[in-house]
Amino acid sequence: MAGALAAAAAELVADKLPFTPARTRPGPLAGRVATGGLVGAAVLGDADGSAALGALLGAVGAAGGAVAGARARGALASGTSVPDPVWGGIEDLVALGVGALALASRPPR
Repeated sequence: MAGALAAAAAELVADKLPFTPARTRPGPLAGRVATGGLVGAAVLGDADGSAALGALLGAVGAAGGAVAGARARGALASGTSVPDPVWGGIEDLVALGVGALALASRPPR
């Protein structure tokens, strides 16, 4: 658990750095899709569902979230006086909230 929290904290910081590559470039996007697939498989498999379906849904969700998040953040940063890193922080809070809702909606065991 401590390792996962440390990795999440590192990602939150690294995402805001000016030299971090765009999440929609092939390498970072592939990493997000793979991670989304692994998490989806683990969550749905843990709920006695299909791990394969979880992997598919997690991968699609990660890809869609990466592209939509990048576009929304770019549009908001260029269309307002709020700096991009602030929008990035807001985006992170939204992602954490959506993840918490997804986990909370799991059927009880």
